[in-house]
Order: sequence, then structure tokens, then C-alpha cells
Amino acid sequence: MTTQAISARSLFRETFTLIVGSFLSLVIFYTGIILLILPVLYLAYRQEFVLCTIVMENGLTIEGLSSSWKLIKGYWWLIFRCGIPLLLVIFLTYPTGKSILVQIVSGIIQFLIMPFFIINFVLLYMRLGDRAANT
Repeated sequence: MTTQAISARSLFRETFTLIVGSFLSLVIFYTGIILLILPVLYLAYRQEFVLCTIVMENGLTIEGLSSSWKLIKGYWWLIFRCGIPLLLVIFLTYPTGKSILVQIVSGIIQFLIMPFFIINFVLLYMRLGDRAANT
């Protein structure tokens, strides 16, 4: 009877150790993913208006980069919130199936929706430009 109690106790201890180890591994893994994704998103959104600046102000590349950085200063969360629907549309309509029909429908949906996002970001760029000019 003591042998069974010892083996049951050791079995419980080993199972508990495996569960805790698996949980800690997942926490470390997802923390690493988050620590990699957040800086990428931050930098990507800070450079959101580079092309708008180059096209609308006939600027150079470096001017576009610095202008975009300055425009978004203090408004990063606003730009991020405006970009979340775009990211969702891209992820939800990304053609994951091998069916040609799924790819065609996804392409049509993106083709129809993307102009609205582009217009939204150009208007947002213009509004931020007006705010920067007034300050």
C-alpha cells in the first residue's frame, strides 16, 4: 500500500511539474511574441504617412519620414485605433483556402473596401497636418 501511495504521489508531482512547465513555456513564448510585435506596430504606425507627405508636399524620402514621425507624435493611439479595422479586414479576407473561388471573393472584398481605408487615412493625414499648422 505504501508503494502505491508513493507512486501516486510521485505521479501527481511529475504531472504537476509538466503542467507548470508547459504553462511557463507558453507564457515566455507569448511574451516574446508580444515584445516583438508591439515595437513593429509602433514603428509601422509612426511611418503611416510617409507616402502622403512625399506625394502631397512634393517632399523627399527623409522629409517624408520625419514629417510622418512629427505628425503622429501625440496621436499614435488615434492612428492605431483607425488602423485596427484595416488589419481586421486584411486578416479576415486573406485567402487561406486553396479554392480559386475563395481567392477571387477575397480579392473582390479587399478591392471594394480598401479605397475607404485609403480615403480615411488621407483625410486623417490632412486633419493632422492642419493641427500641426495651427500649433
